[in-house]
Amino acid sequence: MNNYECRVFKYGDDWVCEYPDLEGCIGIGATPEEAVSDGEEAKALWLKDYYEDNQSYPESLDTYSKDYSGKFNLRLQPSLHRELAIYAKSEGVSLNALCSQLLAYSLGRKQASNTITVNVKASHNRDEHEKSVSDDSWTTKSLKSEPNIISLVNAS
Repeated sequence: MNNYECRVFKYGDDWVCEYPDLEGCIGIGATPEEAVSDGEEAKALWLKDYYEDNQSYPESLDTYSKDYSGKFNLRLQPSLHRELAIYAKSEGVSLNALCSQLLAYSLGRKQASNTITVNVKASHNRDEHEKSVSDDSWTTKSLKSEPNIISLVNAS
């Protein structure tokens, strides 16, 4: 019941703890620790209500901890395909490289504005620091280069 991943991110002046597998289940606080504490309370209530309605708990999708291949198919309008191919050729890069660059650029802009935050696995090999959260079963890892992104991993 406690194996639901969460992400903690800064939104405006607040910190938000969100459980993607539990639609609408969030916690908010002035600090990451307060957001996690509020999120844990919200999760307990959310799961209680869900269980009463369904006599089971939702399955964890492991969105943040699963491995991704780096490949996916994208369908788009033929006219957009043509324009992208023309632009890629003019830049001297492949269509795949151009689309990858455009997606990375767009995601980076959204991350910089704090409208979207990508969770980072705690086992990531970059320069990290570790700090405890109020509940001993949780550990946070924050990348020094990206201080508004925190990954929570249930240590139990």
